[in-house]
Amino acid sequence: MADFRKWFLAFAVVALLSSLALPMSAQVVTCASTNGVPPVARAEGVADLVGDVVLSCTGGNPALGNQAVNIQVFLNAFVTSRLQANGLSDALVLINEPTGAAAIKLCPANPVTPCDPTFNAFQGQLQNLQTSASGVSGYTSIVWTGVPFVPPGTNVTTIRITNIRTDNLSAPPSSTQFIPQSIQEFVSITGVHGFAVNNPGNQLTVAFLQPALSIASTLGSGNFLQCAGQNTGLLGGGSANVTQFGVLLTEGFASSFKLLGTGEQSSPGMNNFTENGFTSAGFGAGNAIGLATQATRFYVNIAGVQAGVSVYLPTTVPLFRPNDGIITGSAQLVTCDSSGTTCTNATATTTNTPTATAAAAFSGTAYVATCAAFGGCVEGGTIPLSLVSTSGKIFYSVIADDPFTVESVAIPTTFAYNSGLVVIPTNPAPTVSVGLAPQNTDTLALSTDPIPRFGPSSVAASTLPFAVNACQCNLLFTYATTRFNYDTGIAVSNTSMDPWNATATSSTGTIAQHGKINFHFYGTTFDASNNPVALTTAQMTGMSPDIPAGTTYAFSIYSGDTANGATVNGIPNYAGYVIANANFQYCHGLAFISGFGRGAYDQGASESYLGLVLDPGGQQRPTGVTNSEVLGN
Repeated sequence: MADFRKWFLAFAVVALLSSLALPMSAQVVTCASTNGVPPVARAEGVADLVGDVVLSCTGGNPALGNQAVNIQVFLNAFVTSRLQANGLSDALVLINEPTGAAAIKLCPANPVTPCDPTFNAFQGQLQNLQTSASGVSGYTSIVWTGVPFVPPGTNVTTIRITNIRTDNLSAPPSSTQFIPQSIQEFVSITGVHGFAVNNPGNQLTVAFLQPALSIASTLGSGNFLQCAGQNTGLLGGGSANVTQFGVLLTEGFASSFKLLGTGEQSSPGMNNFTENGFTSAGFGAGNAIGLATQATRFYVNIAGVQAGVSVYLPTTVPLFRPNDGIITGSAQLVTCDSSGTTCTNATATTTNTPTATAAAAFSGTAYVATCAAFGGCVEGGTIPLSLVSTSGKIFYSVIADDPFTVESVAIPTTFAYNSGLVVIPTNPAPTVSVGLAPQNTDTLALSTDPIPRFGPSSVAASTLPFAVNACQCNLLFTYATTRFNYDTGIAVSNTSMDPWNATATSSTGTIAQHGKINFHFYGTTFDASNNPVALTTAQMTGMSPDIPAGTTYAFSIYSGDTANGATVNGIPNYAGYVIANANFQYCHGLAFISGFGRGAYDQGASESYLGLVLDPGGQQRPTGVTNSEVLGN
């Protein structure tokens, strides 16, 4: 009996110790983490949303009541979740998945007493300021301090970390071929009692990075003439008659383009495919938590356009599926500052017809989409156009989009200039590049920063097949003289007026042109002893007045011509040859050498010959008749 009592006492002690140990072990909370399916984010993004991290926590002793905890995340890129007026970030911790404005209760930034478990939304504070090797500074961590937490015991408490934005330009490159760059997140929870966060290596992939624009090209081609204006009606407030080119760009992945987002986006874990994050009226009036400042914008940078050429673009353009041309969205032309941050919608100043637009610049699915967007090519719908600039960045904002389709954008591009445009032969060919906007690389998440914003990256520039060539006709007069009582007369006809001239309703035929003629005199003069003397600078060149189409200009080399603005100086005792550069395409010339005071029928008194055309063949008059102007000599 005594032995039994001894064993009973021993069992009682063990039971007592066991009962005391149970609460200690039950105080440990285990949180299993998951980041779901990491989204694809824009590699160019400086403030792009990454995926949420969700912690499912169990264990602990609920009887212990509210236990404040600190939740902290570290990332391998700068954190750019925007700072709010209270100095905290709009990156949030949500407890137990509050859904809808009525269910959300946001903990104040500086409560008089710590927030209790009735609050379920908490703003984070940016920490761990770092400076990269390139000298850029930013934060790589967010901490939520004093988050109320009641151990759930056998139940489950969910902790969601959302609204984290990152500077994807600061992410390290991928270490493995074929695996894209990624954003990694590390989670730590610290409380009075232990918290175990279970996930492999405590590292979560919250985004994969991919370029947001993959293809940019120019459509259409052509060489244009300075003496034949393009879309001159636009310059006078009229309409266009042709769109010469198009710019085509394509998303890098299906959800590169995003709308701004409107209304409640307060369903945890819901991908709304907008620039807004988790946002709700439940945060309180005037609170901008989770809100972006604009939809996705992209720019078209047209550089190197010749002075005097104006550029017109549509006020809206279609987004379409590149495989069949079906329209899936649209973008609005906006007038912005140089970075693309502050913008207003552009208004139309004129119109164009998609018949000419599509035929001149587009083909395939771009043709189909352009026609469909603007009322049909055959039916003759209209494209509202706006004068945007002579060159520079031109911005569009996405206003409709399909996040489940890789979309292309077709942008008809219309150039206009008056005839007589000054051509500079050394001008490089214009280029076109595209990229995302606004461009702002601030990584400190200031409250004034736009969201989204992008780094200074763009799809490589394409050469724009737009060249304005000088209208010229070049003639050689092989011998001219004013010696020994002879004189040489030169006549040049502007033959751009003919039976095949283009009309207002047809683009075929000869275009009537006008321009001045530059004369270049080569050879020498002779003094009284018959010695050669070099021509003076004033004698070497001369210029005619403006010569209208269908007229002839003539002068005497001995007398020259200074009437009506001409600047041809007379050259006595001259012998040499003359080259005429006419600033119109179609010209013919005649030289006539005659003796002073001699009769027209005196033997040897005069001689005439045709000027030789120095230009290559190939100019056309009416359609289908080639080489009719150049004589092939």
